[in-house]
Amino acid sequence: MKLPVIHLTLSILLLVSLAGCKDVKDYQSGVDLGSVLSKYETMVRWGSLEQTYGFLEPELAAKTRMQSGLDNIRITGYDVVMRPVLLSETTATQTVRISFVLQDRQVERTITDEQQWVSDEQETRHWWRANPIPEYR
Repeated sequence: MKLPVIHLTLSILLLVSLAGCKDVKDYQSGVDLGSVLSKYETMVRWGSLEQTYGFLEPELAAKTRMQSGLDNIRITGYDVVMRPVLLSETTATQTVRISFVLQDRQVERTITDEQQWVSDEQETRHWWRANPIPEYR
């Protein structure tokens, strides 16, 4: 009678441990993504908007023209509206609100940036922005 209880207990422990492995893998992907998103935010907020184009997926970057007048933009806020969501092991999304000033006119504007991110299938797991950089107008 005790043998089936032991089998049931071992089966439950095995399922819990397998689910735990998936969470660890997802967590690792999330950490990698989190690092890239943090670097991207730093580049937008404190760096050069021109350099954000370096985060674009290579195929998208090849057909994307950099927006002119980025040197006239001063970022005043970068707020995460929707935290990163892993849609799969290689795709994620995040929504942010970016406030900026057009320096030549001293006009403040705000845009919502719905970011899409993809990871390559290689071991490096590099995350790239998969949709265009927003227009600062």
